[in-house]
Formats: sequence, structure tokens, C-alpha cells
Amino acid sequence: VGFQEVAARAHALEDRLDGLRAAEYLGPDAVDELLESVDALRAAVDDARTAEP
Repeated sequence: VGFQEVAARAHALEDRLDGLRAAEYLGPDAVDELLESVDALRAAVDDARTAEP
């Protein structure tokens, strides 16, 4: 896992947030999905930091 994967996950999360921007209400499923995405992004960053070059 490297920073390219981190960038890919970040862009995927940005795309999802763009789709939700116009929504006035986020249902529980959407909130869960966003929180899981943030957790995955954090894990990818941690993995990229500790990966050997």
C-alpha cells in the first residue's frame, strides 16, 4: 500500500461527497459508508507511512 492508493481512496471519497452535497438529509447508511471510507483512508495512510520504499 502506497500513497497512490491513498490518493485513489481520497478521490473516491471526494466523488461520493460530491454526490451527497445536494442532499439535505443523509440517511444512516450513507453516514456509515462515509465513516467506513474515512477509516479505510486513515488505515491506507498509516500503511503508506510504514511501507518500505
